[in-house]
Amino acid sequence: MVTPTRIVLEKTELERALTESVCLRAGTAPPCPPCDYCRLDIQARNTETHMPNQERILRAAFLAGAVTDALAILPMVVPSVAKLLWGFDDMSGSYRFAMGYGASLMLGWTALLIWAYQHPVERRVVAALTVLVICGLMFTEVIAVMSGQLAAWRMAPTWCLQIVLLGLFAGGFHHGRLQRWAMALHLYG
Repeated sequence: MVTPTRIVLEKTELERALTESVCLRAGTAPPCPPCDYCRLDIQARNTETHMPNQERILRAAFLAGAVTDALAILPMVVPSVAKLLWGFDDMSGSYRFAMGYGASLMLGWTALLIWAYQHPVERRVVAALTVLVICGLMFTEVIAVMSGQLAAWRMAPTWCLQIVLLGLFAGGFHHGRLQRWAMALHLYG
């Protein structure tokens, strides 16, 4: 029994499937004349720039993320930069201890992003994990602003940067789906 999962075929097999009316969604012969799903899949595979676009987006995301993370280490290890950016006055031992832990993790994530940059499509799962990290950072920042520990105006530039990074990482990770969605809008909209 064929499950309704998509059967991945090579380009020539996809073309044969259309001429013989074999549905890619169900993997069966007629009654499925070439359905919209099959046509969109063939168009996506015929597009020469399908993978290079995803690769370019992921490379841009990994590079931008690595640079951002590397720069974010600075206020974590240099208290005067933290005071300038965030307005923190308390530079106690516990603050320095927590920031040291954070800086170590930030350095590790920077290295991970540089590693993913080298083979972006094969390591695209790092983009999905990075989205989780950015969302966690934003959640922490919102809590700090709402509790009065941090002024919202100080976080506004960081939030803008994080939104751009989220778009790059999520767009790179979901590139194939986004491309099929865009093609569907172009065909039917």
